[in-house]
Amino acid sequence: MILTNLDLKKTILAAFFNDKNPAIKWLICGVVTFILLILYVPYISHLYKVAPLSISDFLMAFLTGMLSIAWFEVFKTFRNKAHKS
Repeated sequence: MILTNLDLKKTILAAFFNDKNPAIKWLICGVVTFILLILYVPYISHLYKVAPLSISDFLMAFLTGMLSIAWFEVFKTFRNKAHKS
């Protein structure tokens, strides 16, 4: 959600690639790396008492995330068109 709220006038991709703040890109890479380590490295996953995601669980989480991003992108598009009129 950090990326969808990065810029309320630009799409998520335009905001990500045109953003002048490199910390956002490092933050996203770091978070993804830590999540993968926690889920898939046996010692760490045991420490946090989690198990690796099955393919169906991963797809459900991924699609849910994409759906939440998509509806907000549609909202921003309609909002921006309404403000231009």
